[in-house]
Amino acid sequence: MTDQPTVAVALVFTSHYRFVTTGATEKEARDAMMAAWQRHCDHTRAERDFLDPDEDIIVLEAPIGSAFRDYSPI
Repeated sequence: MTDQPTVAVALVFTSHYRFVTTGATEKEARDAMMAAWQRHCDHTRAERDFLDPDEDIIVLEAPIGSAFRDYSPI
């Protein structure tokens, strides 16, 4: 295990929008995504239940400064 700080990046892709949130943990990134989704729904009148948190949110976790290609660290 490394002592290097990590970041969790949550991603959601819809047919019209790309959402990205961050957190120190997966839970923080997911919670931020759900809060962003609620704001999006308030602004656009999108259906709140369109987003399935268990199926639609992709979370990547890695040390700060990492890079990803196709969701895999490089």
